Amino acid sequence: MKKQLILSGVLSAVLTLPALAFTQPNSAYPLKAEVVTELLETMQMPRIRLEGKHNIQLDYIDFFDLAKPNKESFLITQNLLPDNKMSLSVYPNSAISGGISQQTVSKYLRTRSEDAARKQEYFEIITMPESDAGPTKIRFLGAKPITVEYAIKRIIDGEPKRIIVQDSWAELEGETYLLRIEAPEDRFKQFFAQCKGIANSMYFVD
Repeated sequence: MKKQLILSGVLSAVLTLPALAFTQPNSAYPLKAEVVTELLETMQMPRIRLEGKHNIQLDYIDFFDLAKPNKESFLITQNLLPDNKMSLSVYPNSAISGGISQQTVSKYLRTRSEDAARKQEYFEIITMPESDAGPTKIRFLGAKPITVEYAIKRIIDGEPKRIIVQDSWAELEGETYLLRIEAPEDRFKQFFAQCKGIANSMYFVD
């Protein structure tokens, strides 16, 4: 009985520990991106195919450009507006300590805000993660991701501009996926609407 009480106390303490903030890894799995065609009824339709550990396909939009990723797995930008970006980053689950949950993503965002304050950098949290029962802002690969929005500032054409960033995190197929959409504030709403359809078209292929 005494051992059971001790074990119960230990489990209770573990379950009540605060969620730890994870750190976004420095680099993601590389994905080979190319435009392919898919036969749809009698028409050949262009698609973007991402080849990696798990292959992904998504709609191709004429006014988007395949760009060279930096630390992301995949990156597209809007024609003539390279600061309008949508990226996908894929990480092994082991690289995200504590996993992806409403609590860990909230802590991650707060930690980023605190780090920015210490460095005297602009960082404004716009939305925190919704509960599982909350509305979904965006979906990709059939997942209901955990989504947050925040604002940073970046120099564009020699002027500081407020940039809205939306991060959507999901664990799928043994990996962690981060879908990021970012654009200057005055363009974000329209750009997000365009990206939402592209994200929703993503699916795994053999």
